[in-house]
Amino acid sequence: MEQNLNPVTSISEWTAFLTFIVAFCALISPILTALCNNWHQREMKRLEYKHQEREELKKREREIYDGYLRSAGAVLQYKTPETLRDFGEHSRLAMYYVPTDIREKMLLFEKLIENAYPNDCCFAQRANLLDDIVVMMRDIREQQSKQSQQQSNKADTSS
Repeated sequence: MEQNLNPVTSISEWTAFLTFIVAFCALISPILTALCNNWHQREMKRLEYKHQEREELKKREREIYDGYLRSAGAVLQYKTPETLRDFGEHSRLAMYYVPTDIREKMLLFEKLIENAYPNDCCFAQRANLLDDIVVMMRDIREQQSKQSQQQSNKADTSS
C-alpha cells in the first residue's frame, strides 16, 4: 500500500481549518459576551428592584407606625375631637400591619381611650399599655430588619 501524502495539501487544509476556527470564535465570542452581560444586568436590575421594593415597604410601615404612635400619644394627653379623629385614622391602618398580639393590645388601648379623660385614674394604665405597644412594635421592626438583612445576605451569596 502506497500512501499518497501531499504535504502542501495537508498544510493548506490545516491552515483553512484553523482559519475557520478563528473566524467562528470571532463571530461567537461577542454573541456569548452580550448574552452573559444581558443576563447579569437583568439579575442585577431584579435585585435592585427587589431591594427598592423592600425599602419602600419598610418606609411605609415606619410611617404608619410613627403616625399611630404620635396620634396615640396625642389622644392620651389631649383627648379632643381632632386627636380622636387622627387616632382613628392611624389606628385602623396600623392594625392592618401589626401581628395579632399587638393588635389585641391596640384594641384594648382604644377601649380605654373611649370613655376616658386625660387626667382620670386610669391614665397610668393607658400610658403603660401604650408603652407596651411601643416596645412590641419596636421589637417587630427589629425582627423584620434582621430577617431582611439575612435574606439580602442569602441573595448576595447565591448570586
